[in-house]
Amino acid sequence: GIIVALVIMRSGISILQQSIPILVDEAWLEPKALAKIIDEIPKAKYFHGLKSRRGYNENFLEMKVQFDTDSLAEAHELSHQIEHKIIQEYGPAQITIHIEPYNDT
Repeated sequence: GIIVALVIMRSGISILQQSIPILVDEAWLEPKALAKIIDEIPKAKYFHGLKSRRGYNENFLEMKVQFDTDSLAEAHELSHQIEHKIIQEYGPAQITIHIEPYNDT
């Protein structure tokens, strides 16, 4: 009886350890890790409005990135480069990047 109870308790603790970060929307990526990736992309100057969370099978990331270019097509391509670098380094995710113009003033 006690052994069965201990096995059940151990399983319950393991399930809780896996579930709690998901249930409380634990951040998936820290700003410092993301800043490193953004710094590698030319013309990506600044990011803000970061929202990231862990999901059960997938992680989620949303942010705004300011690009120093007048070309929307170029900014769009650069945002795809950011997405690919994040996925390459940290694994699969649903990533949404809102493109903004960079204002140096």
